[in-house]
Amino acid sequence: MKINWKLTVAAMAILTFGTGAAPQAVEHAPTAEQCRADQAVWVAKVLSDHGTDDVPMNILWEWQQEMVECRDVDTSNLDKYFDTVAAIVGMESKRELDFIKREGHLGQFMAEDAAGKR
Repeated sequence: MKINWKLTVAAMAILTFGTGAAPQAVEHAPTAEQCRADQAVWVAKVLSDHGTDDVPMNILWEWQQEMVECRDVDTSNLDKYFDTVAAIVGMESKRELDFIKREGHLGQFMAEDAAGKR
């Protein structure tokens, strides 16, 4: 899988600082087997054209968090989990941009970004 470095930076920021989502109840870490199974299904869905059309953003955040946890559980597959997180973040970013466009705020966003508001 080819890695988009912008997505990589975004994923690292989220992994470091969180998504801003409300804290969840404490759960047990997933098993290596669960991690591998979920990673295979989720990356296929995220990379397909319409595979996540029925998946709400809060579920994408949960998938992302599990893949982060899987890095500690299944260290032999770190690259797969990192790439899956990057793909999920890419899907989240696409949805956010689609929302900005749909609501007519792209021009405002671009102007503020050009003015250094970040």
